[in-house]
Amino acid sequence: MIPLALAIVVTPCLAAIPAYLLRRWRIAELMCALISCTAVCLALLVANSDSNAGASSFLTTSPVLIFGRSLQIHGFDQYMLLALFASSIIIFGLSWRSSNGWTFVPIGLVVLGLLSAAIIVRPFIFSILLMEVVAALVALMIQAEHIGERSTLGAIRFLAVTTIALPALIAANYLMNQGSESLDAALQLGVREPASLLLALGFVLLMGAFPLYTWTHTLTRDAPPIVTAFVATCTLCAVPVIVIAVQQEIPWLQGRDSLPLLRTFGILSIVFGGALAWAQRSFARVLACAISVESGASLLLLQLGTVESLQSLVVGMMMRSVSLGVLAIGLDILRASREKDDFKLLRGAFHAGPSARVAAFALATGGLSLAGLPGTAGFLSEWLRSRAVASTDPELAALMLVAGASIAAGFLRGISAMLARSSTLIHVPVRLRRSEFISVAGVAFSVVILGLAPQWVLMLARVAGLAIVNAR
Repeated sequence: MIPLALAIVVTPCLAAIPAYLLRRWRIAELMCALISCTAVCLALLVANSDSNAGASSFLTTSPVLIFGRSLQIHGFDQYMLLALFASSIIIFGLSWRSSNGWTFVPIGLVVLGLLSAAIIVRPFIFSILLMEVVAALVALMIQAEHIGERSTLGAIRFLAVTTIALPALIAANYLMNQGSESLDAALQLGVREPASLLLALGFVLLMGAFPLYTWTHTLTRDAPPIVTAFVATCTLCAVPVIVIAVQQEIPWLQGRDSLPLLRTFGILSIVFGGALAWAQRSFARVLACAISVESGASLLLLQLGTVESLQSLVVGMMMRSVSLGVLAIGLDILRASREKDDFKLLRGAFHAGPSARVAAFALATGGLSLAGLPGTAGFLSEWLRSRAVASTDPELAALMLVAGASIAAGFLRGISAMLARSSTLIHVPVRLRRSEFISVAGVAFSVVILGLAPQWVLMLARVAGLAIVNAR
C-alpha cells in the first residue's frame, strides 16, 4: 500500500530532478511536469473512486508521520488538491512557448510538492512554515531572466509580505495552544478574539490583499507572464485551503463571524482593485488590479463558508488558471518587441502582422475572461461567487460585478490602443510558425468553449463544496 499523502508530496519533487537536467530541452522539461501532475491527478481520482465504492486500492489515505507530524488527506483535501494540480497542468501546458527562465519548471514542481504538504500537514503552524519556504522558492522563480534583465523588486516585496505574515500566525497559534491547554474557561474565551484577529491578519497578508498588495504590480510588470500566472493561481489559491483546514481543526473558528477581518480586507481589496483597474495604462497594471480583486473575492467567500461560496473557490481556481495562462501567452508575444506593455507604446500594434493579431486575440480573451465577461470561462466563477454573496449581501455582489466591469474596461482600453491606426508601426519580431499560430489561437478559443460547456468543472466544484461542508 502506497500512502497517498506521501506520493502527492514526493512525486512533483522527484520530477523536478529530470526537469532541471533537461532544462535546455523545453519539450522534455515540460513533459516531466505534465506527466508528474497528471499522475497526481489520476492518483487522487483513483483513491476517491475506490473509497466511494468501498473497494481496496494500492493507495491508502492513512496518515503518514514525518518527524512526528501528520500528513493526512481528508475528504475536502482531495478535491482541492485535484483542482490545484489540474490548474498546474494548464499553466505548465500553456508555458510551452513562453520566455520564462530555466527556474520555472523545476522550482515550480518543488513548489507544488511543498504546497501539497502545506495543505495536508497538521497542525497548521507547519503549513505556515512551509508557505514561507514556498515564498523563498517563488522569489527565485520571479527573478528568472526576462528580456535581458533580472527582476528583483517583485521577488523582494513578495517575500517580505509573506515574512511579515509569519509572526502574526505564530502568535495566533501560541494563543490557541494556551487556550486549549488551559482548564480556565475564562482564559479559553479570552484568547479567541486576539487569536482570530491575528489569524485573519496573517492570512490577508498571505493572500496579497489590501493594504500590502503592491508586490502584485511589480510582479506583473517585471516577472515573466507565465510566472505571474503560476503565482496568482497555485500559490495564492493554496492559502484558502489552509484557512479551511484551520477551521476544521478549531471548532470555534467554524462560525461565519469567527474571522471578520477577512470580510473587511476583502471588501477593501475589491474596492481599490476595481476603482483603479479601468484607469491603468498598461496590461501589467490592469492584471495586478485584477489579482487584487480576485484575492479580495476569495477572502469574502472564505468568510461566508457556505456550500456555494466554497464551490466558487474551486471553480475560480480552475478558471483563473485558464484565463491567466492565455493572457500570459499574449503578453509574452508583445514583450518580445518591447520591455514594457504600456498602451501608448502598443498603439497600432495589431497591424504589425499575424503574430501581433494572435497576441491581441489572446489578450482580449484572457483578460475579459479574468474580468468575468459572459461567454468566457471566467464568467462561470464570477456568476457562482456573485450568487453566493448575493444570498446574504446583494450590495456587495453588485460591487463585485462593478469591479469586474472595471477590469474589463482596463483590458478593452489596451485592446483599443492596439487596434488604433498609428503613423509609426510597431515591429513585432516574433514569427510564429503555422503550428504555433494555430495552437495559440486554439488555446484562446478554448476560453470561449470552456465558458459555454463548463459541466466537468461544475461537477468537481459541487462535490468539493459538499465534502468541505460535511467535514465540518
